[in-house]
Amino acid sequence: MRYYFHLRMGQTISPDELGLELPDLETACLEAFKAAQEMWSELLAERSDPLVRSFEIADEHGQVLLTLPFREVLERAHKPTGTLPTLTQTLKAELEKRKILAASLQEQIKATRKTVETTRKTLDETSGLLAYTLRGGLAAAAEKIRPTILVAEDEVLLRMMIADQLRSAGYSVVEAASAQEALDVLAHCFDVKLILSDVRMPGSMDGVGLARLVRSEYPGVKVLLTSGHSPAIDAVEHDGFFPKPYDPAQIIIHIKTFVSEETPAQRRVIAGSRER
Repeated sequence: MRYYFHLRMGQTISPDELGLELPDLETACLEAFKAAQEMWSELLAERSDPLVRSFEIADEHGQVLLTLPFREVLERAHKPTGTLPTLTQTLKAELEKRKILAASLQEQIKATRKTVETTRKTLDETSGLLAYTLRGGLAAAAEKIRPTILVAEDEVLLRMMIADQLRSAGYSVVEAASAQEALDVLAHCFDVKLILSDVRMPGSMDGVGLARLVRSEYPGVKVLLTSGHSPAIDAVEHDGFFPKPYDPAQIIIHIKTFVSEETPAQRRVIAGSRER
């Protein structure tokens, strides 16, 4: 392996462009130690301070592996014995630490790459599952959005019958026994699409009055009127009149032209009513 010995003096560095081919870092450090000893007398003769200099030993990739200050060379040179053995032992310990650190970093890199790969795979699977869920969920949600119809009828059995038919056809139904109850529902329920109201109902307001007020206060709500008599329904604007007794299937057919497209549930109820 080729080692490079860059000479640093304070913030200034003199790079080694050639380097030396050496077996290991320990040998490279010994070469730097010898070179520093040889330069010491030359630097003193030039009246240059050797203590501000150091060798930075780098590998082929430019990574600094070890720094050898000239001060340490001087201190070791003044020791009568044990200089090289001690330095060798220190270098071996430092090299072992670096090897352990490098191995640890490699393991961390491998673990990180594995985590990234697993995360990417999980994200891909989640993305596909989310897309599938959204497609299915939106379809299910569309099926569950049921337009709300308000049935205002004082005859309990008739009200229950038509309410059940409308629910079977796929609508959400709110029931009221009088015009005032219907107005209370409208005041607190914002998604009523249509009112099916009897004309004759108890209280101060009948179905015609209810239709007139709805046209004024809730212009977006459609109004269908029913009656067993012949009321003056021409006096008020409405969206359809069905004399009693009426066919629920015909009412559902008429309602779907205002509220929504025909759903599978609605088609089944209408078909069943026609067969009967």
